[in-house]
Amino acid sequence: MGKRSGVKEDGVGSLKLTRPRIHTLLKFIAPYKARLILTFVLTLFSAAVGLSYPLLAKFLVDVVLTRKSVHLLVLSTIAFALILVLSFACSTLTRYLSLSTSARILMDMRLHLFRHVQTLSFQFYKKMRMGDIMSRLNSDVAEIQKVATDSALSLALSCLTIAGTAGLLAWLNWRLFIVCSFFIPFSVEGLRRCREPITGQAKAVRERNADFASVLLESLGGIKFIRSVGTEETEAAKLAGCNE
Repeated sequence: MGKRSGVKEDGVGSLKLTRPRIHTLLKFIAPYKARLILTFVLTLFSAAVGLSYPLLAKFLVDVVLTRKSVHLLVLSTIAFALILVLSFACSTLTRYLSLSTSARILMDMRLHLFRHVQTLSFQFYKKMRMGDIMSRLNSDVAEIQKVATDSALSLALSCLTIAGTAGLLAWLNWRLFIVCSFFIPFSVEGLRRCREPITGQAKAVRERNADFASVLLESLGGIKFIRSVGTEETEAAKLAGCNE
């Protein structure tokens, strides 16, 4: 990891996800294990509720409309309304738990990194710009937290939804399931090919953010001198250059 990739004395490191780093990451998650488990259970329930829509729609078309039963139509309407309310309540609670837990984990990570930065030598601060350190404390830590919690829960929900949808489709019409499955390998290959360029672009954006923060801090720190000599446009051009 170069100067932009970590907060170390020598500025050298690696981007590989090693076992010690996973262990360190789990230390931040462990205090909120109960909240994360509850969030995961609610995620499972949300996926199950979402999968009930096609079954109820099938019952509505195959039974209610065929029999032209007003009684069954009223019951189906009530069932749809209950499922909608239940889905909304479950999604709201899941989102609240996810956001609140993520915010706490994020703050713990930033506090831990800030304490670590305070112990580094003066030589480190000669090599690292303040904008790079701010980027590590703000954007990069937020990305790590997002992968550890938000992305993991989203991935679990997506996998459960896909598995449930595939199971329902295979049960309802296995021929249609085979036809739909034909396009899956092409989608996976397309995603694999797009992953590397997207990762490179994301890294470039983070580096530009670090440059932007460094120039901004330097300019605001010397704002009195800048205004006294009238170099506001020069500083603005320097800041604009960070986005090129």
